[in-house]
Amino acid sequence: WQIVSTAKYLEFDSTMSILVGVLINGAVFLVLGFISISFYSRKVTAPLKPMGEGLQRAAQGDFSGDNMNVDSADEIGQLTMDFNEMKRNTNQLIQSVTVSTEQVAASAEELSGRTDEVNKATGEISLAIQQIADHAEVLNVSLAAGSQSLDEVAVSIHQLVDNAAVLSSSNDEVLERALQGNAYVEQTVKRIS
Repeated sequence: WQIVSTAKYLEFDSTMSILVGVLINGAVFLVLGFISISFYSRKVTAPLKPMGEGLQRAAQGDFSGDNMNVDSADEIGQLTMDFNEMKRNTNQLIQSVTVSTEQVAASAEELSGRTDEVNKATGEISLAIQQIADHAEVLNVSLAAGSQSLDEVAVSIHQLVDNAAVLSSSNDEVLERALQGNAYVEQTVKRIS
């Protein structure tokens, strides 16, 4: 079997022009699509680039710099606002920690100074106690010597009292003998007269 068709050359020419038209239209749409995608891609990634740089600085501990501008209310705008809020809160936290650290350092320094004062006062108290102990020992020795001297004085006084008693009894005896002698003298005088 054979199939034969007859067509005019012009009919093929119109198909060719349709094919060329489709190819040209496809190429134009492809270029326009590429341009549109590039434009949209830049529009989407443009706000993300500063945010990426800000996140990189934040990762290194640098939370300084201005807040990023929010130009849209879409997800990227919300993400930008959230990043600005996170940066502000982190700055406040760092400042709070810095103030607390400075207060702790000042308190530690003050405590160290007071510890030195307490150590100094303790040393002075210890020295005073040692001096009191030394003085007490000297006083104890002096009291012992004074006690011994008082004992010696007491013995001397006791001897004086004993001697005074002996003298008093001797005195009484002498007086009695003098009175007896006087009585003998009077008797003798009476006998003579």
